[in-house]
Amino acid sequence: MKQTKKILFLAIAFFLSSLYGASLNLVVFSYDRPLQLYAFLESFELNTQGCERISVIYKTSTEQFDHGYELVKEQFPQIEFSKQSPQNKTDFKPLTLKAIGFNKEKYCIFAVDDIIVTRPINFDEITETLDIVPSNGFYLRLGSHINECYSENRVTGTPSLNEIFPGILRWHFKDCSGDWGYPHTVDMTVYAKEQLKELFIQMAFTNPNTLEGNWACHGPRHKTGFCYANAAIVNCPLNIVQTTWKNRHSNECSPEELLEMFLQGYKLDIMPLQNIFNRAPHMDYKPTFIAR
Repeated sequence: MKQTKKILFLAIAFFLSSLYGASLNLVVFSYDRPLQLYAFLESFELNTQGCERISVIYKTSTEQFDHGYELVKEQFPQIEFSKQSPQNKTDFKPLTLKAIGFNKEKYCIFAVDDIIVTRPINFDEITETLDIVPSNGFYLRLGSHINECYSENRVTGTPSLNEIFPGILRWHFKDCSGDWGYPHTVDMTVYAKEQLKELFIQMAFTNPNTLEGNWACHGPRHKTGFCYANAAIVNCPLNIVQTTWKNRHSNECSPEELLEMFLQGYKLDIMPLQNIFNRAPHMDYKPTFIAR
């Protein structure tokens, strides 16, 4: 029965894909973290397929960090990089709207630079799922093993999850707390651009934190979310670079220490994080480094 269900799902998905041509792009936010951005992009390139376009919006505080990002650009020449002006505090929103490209792909996904992709992701399968069954989004940071909230430092449990297609689960936000009850996030969730356009154009935001914070005020608690049975990403908050929110972090390595290692030719070893079963979307982690 399960195999028949999967064959039917794939047949419908293929039909809808050919009919609508669903596609997706990625927008990444980064600040003084070239080594961490490099690790994210490397893990994304290793584990994903079906992303049409990648844009990185970044900001630096010194010329040394600028040099670090130039090294990232050399490794990933196919990616579009947009640098924020250190003097202009109003350019983040127009750069973000341009990177999203509301008149281009049908779906988009956001990411921050301390994420590591830990499992294979097929974005065509995700967008086809959203074409078949509407949902607020497809949450790659969640899975059946996620039962803690790192930012709140507490156990939240896992909500009632229903398998709508093989390996794809659905839940209702109104029944949840912690990360399971947080519909709007810049941590790797696939959204239809149509549901974002009007709000993003009207909403005020000057950095990723105010974007997510103001967006959270419009959370659709009555809706549902989708996720894979196993979370496909993890946030490793090694340090904090923004001053908008006092987010919890491990304080494992300062941005300056990581920059020095990166300029010396090292990168974060992403392989120990592949296929992990983390209990929260964020986790403390002692990184290891290898030569680039």
